[in-house]
Amino acid sequence: MGGIIDLKMRRTSNLVSAVAAVSLCPAVASAVILLDTPTRNTTAPTGPLAGSGWQWQGFFNAFLGTAISPKHFITAQHLFTGEFGLSQPFFYDGGVYQPESFFDIPGTDLRLYRIAQTFNTWAPLYDRAVDGSEVGKPLVVFGRGTQRGEPVYVTVPATPPDGSTSVSVRAELRGWEWGTFDSVRSWGQNTVTDLIDFGVGDTLYFEFDNPGGPNEATLSVGDSGGGVFIQSSTGQWKLAGINFSVDNPFRRTETGPAFSAAIFDAGGLYLYDSPPQFIPDTHARVPTGSYSSSIASSLSTINNQLAMPASASAIPEPTAMATMATGGALMLRRRGRHAS
Repeated sequence: MGGIIDLKMRRTSNLVSAVAAVSLCPAVASAVILLDTPTRNTTAPTGPLAGSGWQWQGFFNAFLGTAISPKHFITAQHLFTGEFGLSQPFFYDGGVYQPESFFDIPGTDLRLYRIAQTFNTWAPLYDRAVDGSEVGKPLVVFGRGTQRGEPVYVTVPATPPDGSTSVSVRAELRGWEWGTFDSVRSWGQNTVTDLIDFGVGDTLYFEFDNPGGPNEATLSVGDSGGGVFIQSSTGQWKLAGINFSVDNPFRRTETGPAFSAAIFDAGGLYLYDSPPQFIPDTHARVPTGSYSSSIASSLSTINNQLAMPASASAIPEPTAMATMATGGALMLRRRGRHAS
């Protein structure tokens, strides 16, 4: 077995911010893309995953939001500039609900909306004091947006026949480009690899591994605002994160065109940086990852807002994350798992 590659990528405005809508910014985060199949999970999870969060996801413009109290739902800040979100209805549990105010959780990408009506059901929130650390725990993630697109190959040396001195190469699959944006709700699974804070509060980081677990998933354009759920020790599914960002885009050559993709091994590709950064192609796989804003890290602030009366809670305030909707991007860290 080999070791772990740890690549620290600097933050750059050239990279794709996880998951904003195509209508709001160029190539930013989509419906959850799966490793094993191009067919997405577009109906509620069943069996052991029944009740894992699908029922608490509502449609908010081209994105998702999660109901978390009788009067509130939560989503990503960077989806809407200023008060634009207040004009958008929230479709949830067969009803139509109208936001009346919002509150941006300071230092994060989380936005809490208060509605004029009342929800009948809502998601419980992940609490580290009760549920423990998120790191290492399986998750179910929800999003909307793109299909899995064309395959991405990297040319690698091929093993020549015995005794041969000829040089040959072969194309090796590394992932898939983001495909058609169709705004379909879907879900996938993964495991929290780490908890990372890069200036927008703690984020749950999960890698797109090959091989991965069942329904191994990553984010793409349109997934922003979707919920990440983790099952507690009591069996209850709790909202642990809100989709924020994903490692992207890539280049095949240093001066070639940039493209957005779901990549399970970035070895041999360039990351669109200033300048583009080459990821060496070695025996160790270098999976890319997705980032979802942590609920537990902001739990006290969220709970304080939920407890406030209508006259005082969810007061609109300026947000530094508004610029994300015009095409900001983040790229941080890669970890490569040794290929056995």
